Amino acid sequence: MAGDFFLLPDFSKVSSESRMSTEQDESSQTPQVTIHHVAACAGLSIASVSRALNGEKYVSEKTRQKVMEAVRELNYQPNYVARQMHRQKQFSIGVVLGKDAGTYTPFAMKVYESLQASFQQRGYRARQAQFLKNGKLKDTSAGYITIGLHESDPRYEVMHNSSSIVLDIGEARKSGLWVSSNDQQGGYLATQHLIESGCRDIHFICLHEKHRVSRFRYHGYLDAIRQQGLTVYEPIAVGDDAGTPALDTYRSLTRLFQAGLKADGFVCFADTLATGACSAASDFGLKIPDDLSVIGYDGIVGYGNIDLSSIRQDIDGLADSAAELLIDAMKSGEMKGRSLDVSLTAGKTTRPHKSIAI
Repeated sequence: MAGDFFLLPDFSKVSSESRMSTEQDESSQTPQVTIHHVAACAGLSIASVSRALNGEKYVSEKTRQKVMEAVRELNYQPNYVARQMHRQKQFSIGVVLGKDAGTYTPFAMKVYESLQASFQQRGYRARQAQFLKNGKLKDTSAGYITIGLHESDPRYEVMHNSSSIVLDIGEARKSGLWVSSNDQQGGYLATQHLIESGCRDIHFICLHEKHRVSRFRYHGYLDAIRQQGLTVYEPIAVGDDAGTPALDTYRSLTRLFQAGLKADGFVCFADTLATGACSAASDFGLKIPDDLSVIGYDGIVGYGNIDLSSIRQDIDGLADSAAELLIDAMKSGEMKGRSLDVSLTAGKTTRPHKSIAI
């Protein structure tokens, strides 16, 4: 009807009632319960509560019960996403190898593979550390391990200036956290093996003579040479111009053979150098091992296409010791090192020998 009209609702009243309801809901909300509240309620430290909630070992049943009672009383709801991210960082170990895939040595890769297994057995995850273009670490880990990283490498300083604990695999040190092979023992065993096979003009081949590991192995060479009263030669440092140890060794020794180098035995810093030495000698017309005996270092089974005599490093032992010492250091702060013995494996690049012991 034309005269009909509708009564509009009193919106001012509705709006007022809505505001009152909202204010009551907001005032009734309780503060978010955190792990600090749980710790205070249970009368325990935050660290104890965290260990109990994460199901870690060495938490007594009495402590665990206290924590769970407080959790139920306070209706505590942990932030599982944050906890998972924290746990991933807490149990993540960064490993530093070469600068890129092209500079990874067979030895470093074998150690890395063994490190992954050793840490996995202990509930940790070892992965390659990533660096940004500016040289800084891309991600942070609970601890780091470097494999054969030289102090001249800029990443070395980045690692040791980080807030995480760092363990170095490669060379013995007077302090800090490290694991190494007994490189002086290895240099001695290799040289003594050549001496007992009849070699008398023995040279030590390395990449850089000032490299500390090279010096340790060269000192072992010196010990064996001097014991027998043989001629001592300065190390032959082949450098790293080509970026491939085998190729650098091949080129350097080819030039030296052409210049008149006389030798019947080579003690090489690594298996990669030994393969380059064998190739250079063969191309020069020398027979291995009749004219020249060559022994490497690392003992990587199946490396190259020759049955190489070598000083074998205990790769699994190095990895297991590194995992043990790093985890202990992260828990206790104790820094210590460990040196592992090496052994000799005779292949077809040296003449038959008799057993020796030192």
